[in-house]
Amino acid sequence: MNNLREHLKRHLSFIENSCNAYDDGAESESLRIAVSIRVLFHQTKFSEALLQQMKVRETISILSTFSEMNRLSSEGFKRYVLFPGELSLDGLRPCLGRGDIQRFVTASDWWNEIVLGNDLSRKDVTLSAANQDGGAHVDPTPNEKTMFLKQGSGTLTTISSKGVFKKELLDSHLYLLRQFGYEILNSPALQNEVQG
Repeated sequence: MNNLREHLKRHLSFIENSCNAYDDGAESESLRIAVSIRVLFHQTKFSEALLQQMKVRETISILSTFSEMNRLSSEGFKRYVLFPGELSLDGLRPCLGRGDIQRFVTASDWWNEIVLGNDLSRKDVTLSAANQDGGAHVDPTPNEKTMFLKQGSGTLTTISSKGVFKKELLDSHLYLLRQFGYEILNSPALQNEVQG
């Protein structure tokens, strides 16, 4: 178990370093955050998540800063996510701890929670970044979810005395991954696991 704690400590350190680099302007560091998140949470029949190996995946509490709401559409009720992002002149930025929502869920629920639109989970965002967009692997033909994340969420138009400026809001997954990093680093139960 001590060896597993060392791996957890190492990946939390990787996430912290990448979050700091992101905050200093290196937004592509989010791809490294994705790789460590995958190590901690991603469970398959061929690969066991680190939190599963530690036997805490179904019980440990992880911070979630995302909220769901229902909106009536022509097809009935659909679920949409209110994500903790802020619009700035540079585009979308994670709000980190400045959002209204702070609740704790199990690691399994955190991993599968919808965080964008009405169907993209943290798992989808993380695996797209890690497995297809260069975190750990580059896929020459990325899937539809990865393309959606890379194409972003529209155009930011700014009007000033110098004219009209437009900026494409590309790579939604980068700021989402930074928000995930914030959640992980602010989950006391993970720090408690490191200390044993």
